[in-house]
Amino acid sequence: MTLAYRVKLQEDDNGTLLVTCRALPEVTTFGDDEAAAMARARDAIEEALAARIGDGQDIPKSDAKGPHLVRLPALTTLKVELYRQLRLAGLRGPNWPGGCIGIANPWIGCKNSNGRDAAPARPAHPESVNHSSCRSTAAERPASSSRAGRRLPRPSGTD
Repeated sequence: MTLAYRVKLQEDDNGTLLVTCRALPEVTTFGDDEAAAMARARDAIEEALAARIGDGQDIPKSDAKGPHLVRLPALTTLKVELYRQLRLAGLRGPNWPGGCIGIANPWIGCKNSNGRDAAPARPAHPESVNHSSCRSTAAERPASSSRAGRRLPRPSGTD
């Protein structure tokens, strides 16, 4: 199953096609012809869904049929479904109030020593990550990033 949203195409006063989406009122775009309008509609719908996910908002249900149906890529569909399942489970995303996703991926939203987001797809949590910006706990981090059992160097001049 892939997500699909119905869009409305109407001629604009400048010879282009105006595209709107009833399910996502923030989607408004245009195209010189129907193919270009539908391609831009797909991009605009993906951006609208990303913004809603980033803000922790609801994602409207997919449309099953219609004359101008914009089908989204499988990856977008999977991201939206993951988001919906995380919300059902009560987990929070990196930009939502509450911080990191936690159990699903405790490193999303964490900052590295340069102040940039730590890469969420890393297999091991880097040592340079500052967890003050997220909710992950030492128990949720991989053993490779736990400081337990490691000897830290003593500052010079302290004996």
